[in-house]
Amino acid sequence: MADQGQQEGQNRSGNVQAEHGDRRVEELKQKYGDLAEMTVDQLQERARQQGVKSPSGMNKEELLQAITSGSSGGRDGGGGSGGRDGGGNS
Repeated sequence: MADQGQQEGQNRSGNVQAEHGDRRVEELKQKYGDLAEMTVDQLQERARQQGVKSPSGMNKEELLQAITSGSSGGRDGGGGSGGRDGGGNS
């Protein structure tokens, strides 16, 4: 019977983790669009195609940042430029 109690506790913590994961996925979708629905393997392949170094060592959000900062300068990829984008037109 102790096993049943442990299993119920694991299910509850799994539900909390799932809810947190769902919220996190929604945040990533808002920030990165459809790319956030790709798997890590798919993102790693895309990163390799774009010339990102060592994508296999990156987590999903790092991959999303690397892909979006490298492919489209206009998206908010967390680049930290402070807001002024492309101010050096001469």
